[in-house]
Amino acid sequence: AAKQAPGEEVAALAMRAPAEAASEPLSLLPQEGITTPVGITWEWQQTTYADDTVVTAQDPALYRLIFLADGELTAQVDCNRGVGAYTVQGDSLTFSPIATTRMLCPEGSQGEQFLKDLAAVTGYELAGDTLSLRLEGGEMTFLRGE
Repeated sequence: AAKQAPGEEVAALAMRAPAEAASEPLSLLPQEGITTPVGITWEWQQTTYADDTVVTAQDPALYRLIFLADGELTAQVDCNRGVGAYTVQGDSLTFSPIATTRMLCPEGSQGEQFLKDLAAVTGYELAGDTLSLRLEGGEMTFLRGE
């Protein structure tokens, strides 16, 4: 097998189609009433911080997460794609650092803020079409995407 150049693996994983992920089971946790958001495209809506500051996504379709059943995730981070891993225990959720492509996004990009917030995630709550990610000092809100 040919060895991939650095970054090709990231690009290959980031290009996984949501339909491929959607065939995975939606519930991985034994805890009753808690399910994981696997196989669904989640679009970032806003982050609310402990000081009541709210950052609203300028274009939610540019800030997406797709959780895969194998503990990996793919992300759309403005004009870049990313891959990473997540760990779930009960309602606790943590992310590994998310590796992204390095395109220069337009001025005003919220990509750095989005990645910074994801790095601070400590847990989650899933209620219908809304995924809330608890942060150390705030909460990110996502809605089910197309």
